[in-house]
Amino acid sequence: MNRMGYISKINTYAARFVLEVEGFNASNLYDINIHAEGFLIPVLNEVFGLRLENLNATEKKNYPAIDLADFKNRVAFQVTATSDFDKIKTTLEKFKDHKLNAAFDVLYIYIITHKKDKYNDDKLQPYIPADFSFSTTDHVIDKDNLLKKI
Repeated sequence: MNRMGYISKINTYAARFVLEVEGFNASNLYDINIHAEGFLIPVLNEVFGLRLENLNATEKKNYPAIDLADFKNRVAFQVTATSDFDKIKTTLEKFKDHKLNAAFDVLYIYIITHKKDKYNDDKLQPYIPADFSFSTTDHVIDKDNLLKKI
């Protein structure tokens, strides 16, 4: 298969996954959101050059603020289907409250559906730990960001 064939297949499967998540969530079936964490690990590892682990499996269920982490490279991911401002704010607030910036230099929030076109970074500033860099443009990502990196 040629390069365009691979890109086409990746795009098709990524779009289908988003549609399935939206469909299950519309029916109040949220198990797919939990399975998305495990599904995304090899994808994110390959795209970002990481060795992520699912903290809800290796550490404890409902690990605060983050779902996936590479402790060696100091990168963490929150995986969610919720794309609203409050979800971003709450994640940053918990990240700060639990002082996770001591263990991680980068936090990504991966929206398994569609992220919003724009978030108000100024309103998020009080929830970002001091000396920690976070911008919604760079750190709130979805399938489109992954496809661009691929």
